[in-house]
Parts: sequence; C-alpha cells; structure tokens
Amino acid sequence: MRRVSEFDALRGLVALGVLLFHLRADEGWTHFGMTGVHLFLVLSGFLITKIAIGHVDSPNFFRAFYARRVLRI
Repeated sequence: MRRVSEFDALRGLVALGVLLFHLRADEGWTHFGMTGVHLFLVLSGFLITKIAIGHVDSPNFFRAFYARRVLRI
C-alpha cells in the first residue's frame, strides 16, 4: 500500500500550527489551534486505519501493530 506523503506533510504542518498556538496564544492568527488539534487527530486516525486495513490478512498483524505503537510512545 502506497504511503500518502501529502497527508504526512499536512499532519506535520498542523502539528507545527498547534505548537505555535501554544507558544503564542496571544496572537490573533493562532486562534485556529483547536481546529489544528482536530485535523491532526482525524489525519492520524485515517492513516492508522489505512495501514490496518491494508494488512488485516497478515498473521499476527494486530499484535505487531500495537507493539510498534507502544514502542513509539
């Protein structure tokens, strides 16, 4: 399954926007911080679901999938 690098880039930009929101909450242009949080969560959920659906037939996929997620944290 092909990785959608555009979504990864958008997710990175949104994360940067949320970070800037927290650093400069008094500025007028950063009032979209919560929108960025929601967009980040939606994109992350989409990307993780796409990976899971693409490999659902693999043996022990979910065990390996969750083990990788735990190691990332």
